[in-house]
Amino acid sequence: MELEHAVKSKRVLFYSPWAPKVGDLEMLRKWLALGKGRALITHTFVPTRSTREFWGLRPSAQSGNMNGGESLGLGEISETSHTKCVVTHVDDALAPLFHLGDTFSFNSPLYTCEHGEALINTDAGPLISRVRVGKGDVYYLHFAPNQSDEAKDLDVRIVQAIGCLTGIAPVCDADRDTMVQIYHIGRGYSVLAWDVASMEKWGFEYKPGIPYMPFEAEGVSRRVAIPVALDHPWWIYDFWAEKMHRVSPRDKQIELILAGTVSGIFYLIPDEDASRMRLESVRALRAKMRRLQFDSVGM
Repeated sequence: MELEHAVKSKRVLFYSPWAPKVGDLEMLRKWLALGKGRALITHTFVPTRSTREFWGLRPSAQSGNMNGGESLGLGEISETSHTKCVVTHVDDALAPLFHLGDTFSFNSPLYTCEHGEALINTDAGPLISRVRVGKGDVYYLHFAPNQSDEAKDLDVRIVQAIGCLTGIAPVCDADRDTMVQIYHIGRGYSVLAWDVASMEKWGFEYKPGIPYMPFEAEGVSRRVAIPVALDHPWWIYDFWAEKMHRVSPRDKQIELILAGTVSGIFYLIPDEDASRMRLESVRALRAKMRRLQFDSVGM
């Protein structure tokens, strides 16, 4: 989604573009200043990026717009030499997620900013800071997300922390190394689940004739739990397997299992007449795909 559209409809934004546009930071500052409850999450050198320096840009605060942090109330942003840290302070709101003595290692150095309240502090400086901009808040991550397998646990906890701080409930609870996309369909959902480890084994290359990503993935078993508000039976339809079964929520959740394949498409529909009609149209589409021998192409 383009930033111009996002600021008109979203309350919380994660800002980490590779090629930012001139004027992005000023647009974000105005969006934060005028809307109560709005929150922006960004990290490390991102506010210092500038389109003018895009080609050959290094991931460092020394490249790009050195005054970018000022626009977001962070002040000067700079790179440290620290790649390891031990947690020394945790804000009360995040105490269930982080603990004193937690240790983290990174592939690249931590960053520091001039202003902000440290919500999680370490012996190497803050890990996440908050600064007020008008009526909104900027949450600044002093590390770059998705750096290593070891750091994935931190990424998950940070996302949970942002949810706590901004009042956003999670849309699912999934096993680690599971990528999930969820779309609303009336009162139900369509859920796409991917096994990240199987995807990474594929080895995509920019050249013609490379093999298709295998659909079958022996040994894969991933759990995805979807919170549901309606406490009555639901239908689960596994699109590729063409299997449908009726379930009841447990602890206000419906559990989906991705097993033996790299990806899955599931439809989660409440057991009511209007929703069942929608589900029948999806089943008809799947039957048509089978008649057209879709499954024999690149599967």
